[in-house]
Amino acid sequence: MNAPAEPEARIIRKEAACVTTPTKQLDLRKEDITSIIWATGYTFDFSWIDLPVLDASGEPRHRDGVTDVPGLYFLGLPWLSKLTSSFLSGVGDDAAALADHIAKHHTARSLVIS
Repeated sequence: MNAPAEPEARIIRKEAACVTTPTKQLDLRKEDITSIIWATGYTFDFSWIDLPVLDASGEPRHRDGVTDVPGLYFLGLPWLSKLTSSFLSGVGDDAAALADHIAKHHTARSLVIS
């Protein structure tokens, strides 16, 4: 292939602050956060979630990403609503559906995780 060199592609940039100093605690009420969407990557581990949203095998219980806990949602899971839910090419439909759900069901209540 006859392609021009891209010297900038080899530059190692400084890691973003969110990587070097990640947020480890967050007061949802103080920050006025009323909804959480959990978006996964290649693998997932939900064992740290101390809310009644996991089944006996540790998998999230949801209906198209909507859990029984108000304000807690999942996105990017395999088969969230269809085969392509966990792919970049398919997650957009699920994200749009969740955004519509949140807009219709948003309340002033805050989700409190302790």
